[in-house]
Amino acid sequence: YVQPGETLLIQPVNGGAPLYYTDSYFKIDQVFRGEINGIDTKANNGEVVFAVRQLGGSDQGAATVSDSSAVFKQGESYLLFLYAIPDGSDYNTEGEHFYLVSGSGGAWAVAADGAFAKPDGTTVVSAEQVQEAVNTASPETASERYLKSKEAYLEDLRSLVEKGELPEESYQQAVAEYEKEATSYATIVSKG
Repeated sequence: YVQPGETLLIQPVNGGAPLYYTDSYFKIDQVFRGEINGIDTKANNGEVVFAVRQLGGSDQGAATVSDSSAVFKQGESYLLFLYAIPDGSDYNTEGEHFYLVSGSGGAWAVAADGAFAKPDGTTVVSAEQVQEAVNTASPETASERYLKSKEAYLEDLRSLVEKGELPEESYQQAVAEYEKEATSYATIVSKG
């Protein structure tokens, strides 16, 4: 973990209330799976760093609090489970940044011996075990699973309409929001 970034007040595409998000910057030591290409990386004394965005932050006396956000210690190392959102859903703005899979559960501290510890300390795994798990995992990325879950949600709503348990108008509203999120991004209202 290199340093905290800006706190951003973000207005979602769907017209919901703006919320604060905070970026945190990390240096890349090793990538077990996926690519960092195309993501918002910047030079930091010759090292490549990237942004991880989490719900939470404050500015000018207003705040958004999230119990599921990870707390990082400067200079500490973490195994991060990340995904990127390819559209404007879930307060995602244009630009490249990552989100933690499962909130704070997606940031495992690295011990002195190089093992990775789950945030609650119940699981400790070695780099070799992580690489073995990656090698046997589905080739589908977290971002692909994210998009599929949105599509599955719409299919579930369609099923409820067909059963007469949901009005057609509600389904059409959900489809319209999905399409709006798929073609536009949330906007940054202010930077703190």
